[in-house]
Amino acid sequence: MRICPSCGTRNEAQARFCIACGTPLDPAGEERRLVTALFTDVADVQRRFEPGADPEVFTSVLRPFHELMRRHIEGFGGTVEKIVGNVVFGVFGVPVTHEDDAERAVRAALRIRDEVQLRRRDDPSSLAVRIGIATGEVVVSLGLGPRIGEHVTGDVVNTASRLQTTAPPDGIVVAASTYLATQFDFRWQELRPVTVKGKADPIPIWAPIETRGRIALEPPDPMGAPFVGRRSALRTVRTEFLSSMRDLRPRLVTIVGDAGLGKSRLIAELSVVTDELPELVRWRIGRPLPYGDTTAFAPFADIVKAEASILDSDTPETVG
Repeated sequence: MRICPSCGTRNEAQARFCIACGTPLDPAGEERRLVTALFTDVADVQRRFEPGADPEVFTSVLRPFHELMRRHIEGFGGTVEKIVGNVVFGVFGVPVTHEDDAERAVRAALRIRDEVQLRRRDDPSSLAVRIGIATGEVVVSLGLGPRIGEHVTGDVVNTASRLQTTAPPDGIVVAASTYLATQFDFRWQELRPVTVKGKADPIPIWAPIETRGRIALEPPDPMGAPFVGRRSALRTVRTEFLSSMRDLRPRLVTIVGDAGLGKSRLIAELSVVTDELPELVRWRIGRPLPYGDTTAFAPFADIVKAEASILDSDTPETVG
């Protein structure tokens, strides 16, 4: 089985080109990537077994945790690169890069933690997990098949692994790089810096508590670098918007592009256009997350919640 380095599609071992996008599958050398590494382990599992315990018994205890971690890591768009004993290594950004890989990793970690805690409510003897996350650049050898994890190298991998060992049971420890990339998406607790093997100075760390409640009222901020080379696309979006206002009928515009291409910036520039109109334009933003338990109506639900001033963190009693 060969994984396409461009779209992530699984191909037969003898395939030379991806069946989905046509990308050549022969080894394409090395490439720098920005990824988020996630390490998680089952805490104190060794204490449950005597030295020399039957490996099949050991495996039967760990298998449900491995399946849980794989389900949530892959469910949020990551890849389980390696499982060694009670440790699972997942990476977000290989083979497919997303705009929000750091956010995906933290969401996966929170989902893993919550499910493990829920299991322990039913069974107090159930094991806990520890999770460490870090974001940074790595060197990836592309087109080398499903065991890509063996070809992801960089200090960020070591950092995430070290942080995982410092986390308490059911704890999530995040490096500054991941925190800075996701600080507005979650509620955080700043922890005391930790000293880990291989690092001369203590590492600043944070712990995510929960996703941050939001009311999506405003478009992205258009401030920043000059808007260059996208005037044709902006005219198209502006024309459809004005036609919708004139005809009082909705329009659908789909903007497709790789991570970092400027899709959000294009929407931000549309907000500049609407600000110049004499009519009052009210923005409501819905976000269709491409992972997790998102449904087709998630963007519409976001718009309704924004109009009703309902936060994501509100309880059902508050919403009712």
